[in-house]
Amino acid sequence: MAKPEQRSSEWDFTVVREKLHLPNGNDAGLWAHVREDNGVIVGHGTDDYGLVQNVEVIGKAKDSFARAGLANYEETINVFEGGKRMRAVFDFKDEVLDIPKRVGDQIGFRLELGNSFDRSLRVNFALGFLRLWCANGCASLVKEFGLTAKHSSKVNVDNLITDKALGKALDAFRAQRNVFTRMADVEITQVQGLSVLQNLTNSKTLTEKVREEIALKWNNPAEYDSDRNLYNLYNAG
Repeated sequence: MAKPEQRSSEWDFTVVREKLHLPNGNDAGLWAHVREDNGVIVGHGTDDYGLVQNVEVIGKAKDSFARAGLANYEETINVFEGGKRMRAVFDFKDEVLDIPKRVGDQIGFRLELGNSFDRSLRVNFALGFLRLWCANGCASLVKEFGLTAKHSSKVNVDNLITDKALGKALDAFRAQRNVFTRMADVEITQVQGLSVLQNLTNSKTLTEKVREEIALKWNNPAEYDSDRNLYNLYNAG
């Protein structure tokens, strides 16, 4: 049998449940999760497992975007391992925070959605701060706000991807400019930055391995992160 394609943009399919039986014909107590379009099994679950269709997750999100007036966005939607998992990314072009010019940075607004049929992921909805590096087209993401729902017979996407949740994510995003600005105003020395990382490690906020990796970036900053302040230390993280 051919190995399923690891990544595909063909996400708009329906998954149905088919009862599984033992070789002797007895009920196995499980259901197979089967793609209707090609018959591929993308997972299994018990009677209590609640299927959530990808189109339902994406549709609810886009309806919320429309009601919030968020029309200008780019989307990337992929499924993995033959459709077992789905990940959707929405970047909103009109929602960009300008950090003070002496820092020379911009933060974009990104929302990520996830779903699975193989029990590997809960239905999830997350806000990320997307750091934009316009010079080379690169970006980095820090997830700052998220909601998840367990796949169960009671799962209801209407209670997860709501106008209130989207509004809360937008409020968190817009308020973050003030936080980043205050961080940029706090100048520190190279040694003080390393001391901050060590204190976070001592308090078990960071592991030693993570501290070492952040310190390496702090000690060898890119040109756009050469200022020494709390904002740049945050970016090193």
